[in-house]
Amino acid sequence: MNERAYGAEYYGRLRERLRDLLVALDGRLPLDDRRLVAELVEANECGLALLTIGDALAEESIPVDDAVSKEIIDLAGEMGLSSEVADGLHPASIG
Repeated sequence: MNERAYGAEYYGRLRERLRDLLVALDGRLPLDDRRLVAELVEANECGLALLTIGDALAEESIPVDDAVSKEIIDLAGEMGLSSEVADGLHPASIG
């Protein structure tokens, strides 16, 4: 991607998607992690916010449904963080 693609609109979309992701994970992520992620999003540290989400999910072995998993993987790919985030995801059991 060229540098122009990383303007205010791009980061605004990332922040909105990360906020939506936090809502989807509400009640599953530890409170301290949710607060930290919210602070990082507001500081426009989107990559670090997503890595923090991924680390919290991995550390706590928190299962995520397909929609949440897909959004995390999509965001990670868009930010160039695919391998750092996707490895820690634990898909929710179906059945």
